[in-house]
Amino acid sequence: MGIAKIFGYAGLFAFGGIAIETKLTFAGLLGPLSGPSAIAGIPRSFGLVILSLAAYNFWIITYGAAVGSARIKYMDKAIKDGEKDAETRYQLPNLYVVGNTAPARAFNCVQRSHQQILESLSQFNTCALVSGLSFPITTAAMVSLSFAARVVWTKGYACSEGDPKKRYDHPLAMHIWTSLFALCGLSFASGVKFLAGDSLKFW
Repeated sequence: MGIAKIFGYAGLFAFGGIAIETKLTFAGLLGPLSGPSAIAGIPRSFGLVILSLAAYNFWIITYGAAVGSARIKYMDKAIKDGEKDAETRYQLPNLYVVGNTAPARAFNCVQRSHQQILESLSQFNTCALVSGLSFPITTAAMVSLSFAARVVWTKGYACSEGDPKKRYDHPLAMHIWTSLFALCGLSFASGVKFLAGDSLKFW
């Protein structure tokens, strides 16, 4: 999937989601989710954003523990293979393992699969919380899509045994990017909605 396609999907998900959510809200088809919460100005459906983010972030914490287990697994393999200074090279505080052996490449793919999540996590969470104030249903859907895509992406990366191209083997994996860009677009739209207030009739 090229960059133009990624942005195309992101725009479709973000603004198509806004249109659908708006129609459902005006038609009263969201039931109690369209009503106000106990916190003034925040829709009750914002709870879906909180729950989806909580589940996603909890999974990231548990995945970090899996990376620690992989460090031990591949260090043991390296020792069995007779790699020089294996214990020193694989132990913390080394983030990645120096060398081009099969265990080193395999572990570095696992480590990279976790590190890449952390590089975009603050932007992801911020955009989700901001966009969720105005478009909670669409935002929760994008967080859920990203969660599912991230799980298959990390599985492909971690199980690649040193071939990073396998991280995109699953067709859902590319949506780690479309969902992130969709949330960026949604947060921008949320900012416009807050500034315009009632004068913006489309949303």
